[in-house]
Amino acid sequence: MYKVLLAAAQPEALAKLAAGMEEDGRALLYWAQNDQEVLTLTQELAPQLVVIEGQGREKEALALVSKLLMVNAMVNTAVVSAMDEEEFHETSEGLGILMSLPPDPGEELAKGLLDKLISVAGPPPA
Repeated sequence: MYKVLLAAAQPEALAKLAAGMEEDGRALLYWAQNDQEVLTLTQELAPQLVVIEGQGREKEALALVSKLLMVNAMVNTAVVSAMDEEEFHETSEGLGILMSLPPDPGEELAKGLLDKLISVAGPPPA
C-alpha cells in the first residue's frame, strides 16, 4: 500500500478525497494539520504522496512543496488549488507536482490520483 500524507489545517477539506482513497484500498492515510507536521511526518514516514490543501494559500502551499523536496526529493505531491490549470502550471513550474486538484476534491478523484501515482512511482510497496 502507498503511504499518503494528507495535509490540511481543516481535515474536512480533504475528507471526501480521503474517503475515496480508503475505499480504493491502495493507500494508508496519515494526516498533518500544519507545515511543520508535514515536514516531520514526511521525514519519518517517507510517504509516496503528500496531498496539500492549498486553496486560498497557493503560494504558501507551493513553498511547502519546495521544503518537502529538501526533506525527501522522491516524494510526489498534489496540491488543492482554485487556480486554473495554466496558471497553476506556470506558478508551480519546476516543483514536479504530480497534479493539481480542484477545491473540495471528491471521492471520484481518488482513483485518478492513485493511478497517476502508479504511473510515476510504480506499483505500491508491499
